[in-house]
Amino acid sequence: MAIPENKFIMTDEKYKSGIAIDEYGGKVSVVNARPGKDGNIYADWCYAQYYDNGEKKPREKALPWKILLGADRAEAVRNLKSLLAIVSDVPSEGDYNQSAPPATESDDMPF
Repeated sequence: MAIPENKFIMTDEKYKSGIAIDEYGGKVSVVNARPGKDGNIYADWCYAQYYDNGEKKPREKALPWKILLGADRAEAVRNLKSLLAIVSDVPSEGDYNQSAPPATESDDMPF
């Protein structure tokens, strides 16, 4: 099934791949995705592995390559805000374990 274009972010122009938000069964996930030859956006699929006598083998059925963000939209938003805080070094709402990074000269407004 195609992913709506407004839920896709191209993160690698060279390989034409990116991330998208997928909602399935009421759960919200981030999926690896890329445009297909028909112009639609599709999630990448992968084969989960299992061990058989100490050797890794792929399972028979492919699954969407996804990362669960939350059991519902509200939890997904909270988790995304936390990820944003980690990436931007700014504490998220309600996160009292982190303090804001100290201001530097480059943080001053130019006007």
